[in-house]
Amino acid sequence: MVLVLLPNREIGLLFDLNPRVIWWVVVFVAGLSLGGYLLSRWINPATALPITGAIGGCVSPSLTVIALAEQTRQNAALASVHALAAAIASTVLFPRMLVLVWIVAPSFARSLAIPLAAMTGV
Repeated sequence: MVLVLLPNREIGLLFDLNPRVIWWVVVFVAGLSLGGYLLSRWINPATALPITGAIGGCVSPSLTVIALAEQTRQNAALASVHALAAAIASTVLFPRMLVLVWIVAPSFARSLAIPLAAMTGV
């Protein structure tokens, strides 16, 4: 309901930020936390959190890491699993970047394929 009420344009008072885009970020972070919670109820949290990290890494690795850090504050017992999920989310950044570059400039993506594959592997 809130999304419908927000303007879909940049507002100068907000440093030219789009309120609708900001709200989508809020929805994404909340959805990521909810998804991780639901997965942890159905399967072992040690398995659910890395899956959440991989899915979140496809959308926004930095927001995923922030959400996982917040969850670590609430449940310190799962700190090592949260760290693994954050590492997975950060690693997904490289293949994601390759796909995005491939869409925009396929010839440039060919030259990036080996370095990004190496970074993913490391």
